[in-house]
This record gives sequence, structure tokens and C-alpha cells, in this order.
Amino acid sequence: MWRWFYSEVLPQLPDPYFMVHFKFLRALQNMKVPQLRWHSCIRQVNQHMLHATGALYVRQYFNPSAKQRVSVTLAGLHYLFINNRTVNKDEKEEERVGKR
Repeated sequence: MWRWFYSEVLPQLPDPYFMVHFKFLRALQNMKVPQLRWHSCIRQVNQHMLHATGALYVRQYFNPSAKQRVSVTLAGLHYLFINNRTVNKDEKEEERVGKR
């Protein structure tokens, strides 16, 4: 519990608490300057909201033709994956029957 508090909560608290965290990191990891607050915020958003930020990026920067190409490619991969799984399952079943 204290490790979670120390690594996740303490760096986000007001400056006096943040400085306690930084002084410890400076002694432990020889950190010269504290990480900027905005950098920590970006890291937290990317870490905890990865799919949401990715979806926003795709909605804004991918055009419909790119989406169509990706959808076709993914459908092909899905088909190949399912077929390969079925083929492998049949081969394994044949091996089991052959061992009897």
C-alpha cells in the first residue's frame, strides 16, 4: 500500500510533498532535476487512457480510405487466424487418433 502511495499519489500532491518524493529520488537514483508536472500528466494520461487517446488520434488523423484498408487487412488476418486455428486443431486431433 505504501509503495503505491509513494509512487502514484505522492508525486501528484502539492509541492511540499512532491519535493519529499524528489529528494528521495535524487538520493536514490541521482536524479538532477524533478520531472515537470506537465510531463507527468502526459505520462499518466498515456499510461491510463491509452485506448481512449489512440481512438481520438485515429478519429482526427485517419481518413475513411485508410480506415477501409486497415479494416480489410484486419478482416483477412482474422480469417487466417481462425482458419489456422481450425487446421491446427484438426491436425492435433488426427495425431491423437493416430496414437491410439
